[in-house]
Amino acid sequence: MLTYETAKHCHTLIQESEQTALRRELIKKALEYSRIRAQWMVMTLDQRKEEDQRRTLAHNSFIGVCNILDRNMGTRDEDNAWRADLGEHR
Repeated sequence: MLTYETAKHCHTLIQESEQTALRRELIKKALEYSRIRAQWMVMTLDQRKEEDQRRTLAHNSFIGVCNILDRNMGTRDEDNAWRADLGEHR
């Protein structure tokens, strides 16, 4: 489980990256996914069924941008330890 301190550390490392466009895209995808997850708790079962594919796509997009930023930071010798800290948990 991701702790607050680990999340804060990940955020710090990401903010230090010179990959401005990818950092913005990562935040955008994180917000899109978090909006869906926040609404999830108050949705009916039927609403969840309707939104399930959108939730999955939003999550996959977020993970994809994480992986792209991770690779780009690594090839530019930036500290990308945040990706391992974030983990692969769905």
